Amino acid sequence: MRDDRDHSYHFDLEKIGERHTASEQSCISALLGAIDLDSGARALIVEQAVKYAEQTRMDFAAQSTVDHLLQEYGLATEEGVELMRLCEALIRTPDFATARLLVRDKFLNADWASHAGGSSHFLVNRATNGLQVAQSWIQRSGGKQGRSLAAKIGDYPLAVAVLRTMRLLGGHFVFAQSIGTALKKARKTKELFSFDMLGEAAYTEADSEKYFDAYLGATRAIVEASDRRKTVSENHGISVKLSALHPRYEYAKRDTCVPVIARRLVEICKEAKRGNIGVTIDAEETERLEVSLLVMEQLLAAPELADWDGLGIVVQAYQRRASRLVEELIRLSKLHRRRLCVRLVKGAYWDSEIKRAQELGLESYPVFTRRATTDLSYLGCAKLLLDTEKWIYPQFASHNAHTLAAIQHLAGDFENYEFQRLHGMGETLHEAVVKTSRLNSRIYAPIGNYHDLLPYLVRRLIENGANSSFLNQLMNEEVTLAELVKDPVAIAMSGQPAQHPKIPDPRDICGGARLSGLGVDTAQQKVE
Repeated sequence: MRDDRDHSYHFDLEKIGERHTASEQSCISALLGAIDLDSGARALIVEQAVKYAEQTRMDFAAQSTVDHLLQEYGLATEEGVELMRLCEALIRTPDFATARLLVRDKFLNADWASHAGGSSHFLVNRATNGLQVAQSWIQRSGGKQGRSLAAKIGDYPLAVAVLRTMRLLGGHFVFAQSIGTALKKARKTKELFSFDMLGEAAYTEADSEKYFDAYLGATRAIVEASDRRKTVSENHGISVKLSALHPRYEYAKRDTCVPVIARRLVEICKEAKRGNIGVTIDAEETERLEVSLLVMEQLLAAPELADWDGLGIVVQAYQRRASRLVEELIRLSKLHRRRLCVRLVKGAYWDSEIKRAQELGLESYPVFTRRATTDLSYLGCAKLLLDTEKWIYPQFASHNAHTLAAIQHLAGDFENYEFQRLHGMGETLHEAVVKTSRLNSRIYAPIGNYHDLLPYLVRRLIENGANSSFLNQLMNEEVTLAELVKDPVAIAMSGQPAQHPKIPDPRDICGGARLSGLGVDTAQQKVE
């Protein structure tokens, strides 16, 4: 029996941490050397990506009302920003009196008339007309306060309409309100799913026990619906957020939280093993990574989980240490002789990562400051995963045509991997990709009630509404296909500054007037 105290059986956190806030230029140089795509290969990738993008854009007219609504009211517009603010605040507002004042405040000064007739979708234009009528009503009934009885009575249907719109958006991005309903819906399709039970992080032990019971119950339900004769990659799976399993899920409390989280996860994974389904540890903020890896070590060493290939983890390509993390995952999977499922994503917490680094006064950021560099990092990590055929089952989650085309090129004849997408996003693009291969495209399907969906909904609205996102640009016909599928390798080699010029170093956010204080990052193993 091997000695688990042997350091070789543990993640080398210092090696991973060396890249935590490394310079972007040094990361780019390393990634370019690892990807090693010549100009001819990159041209073929772009050519295929253009075909995917063209097909997807042609099918845009048939897409949902929500897609068209987000296109018209993206975050590049003042009105889109106002709707986002209203969405985020209104879901958390418990009383009608405050809700009606919020609606009045956000509707009053927006230029809804500038969007009149602006969409190619009839219902979106009707919605714009409704926003104009609502604005007119607010102006004529007392402005922001609207204290009269008539105003209060008239505001009720307006607030109800806005809340229904929020539910419509939530229904677009959230698959179902319960695992039972989700499995019924899944049976009606031929798609594979990774179910995620939405919820906030646990703040108390009672919260964590509630979320643990929910995850365990959902796993049992998925197991009962699974075909145990199939492999893990052929069955549905479940995604788990570790922040829901302990109220102090942080590196400083690792001695307390890791044993509890590991014990609870082993119970979930034992149930999953019984039905031959996968359990994936979701990625959260970068400060959570090291404690997540300590939990992962416990799961890899657990004898109860031997001979089960369903353990998975998510890697965020926007982290500067992403490629180092992939190298360590490959090393440990070989040492433990356990195949790991690795879901590669771009990353969903970019704004908060930038803000936290500034608050801490770090020397640099833990994430890349340019979207193109994240795309480059994604390809570098993908190359590592695809070159390790036996011990890693790669799962590539992306809604970017160039990324998907590049993955297919890097994989060549190798087909033991899958694509993934979020429910409510990228459906047409993934259909186009699947038609050119025999690969699966698994759907990440969030499950939760109306009150649990806020953080997830806001992230999805930001992702869809941001003017730099692929999906937003895809629906903007003013953006050419060539601009849409730009090669991140070519961008990295173009000589532009590695760091975005509008994002100063965390300590330099005062514009050179003074340096911010150098903080202490307690989420790292080695604190300088």
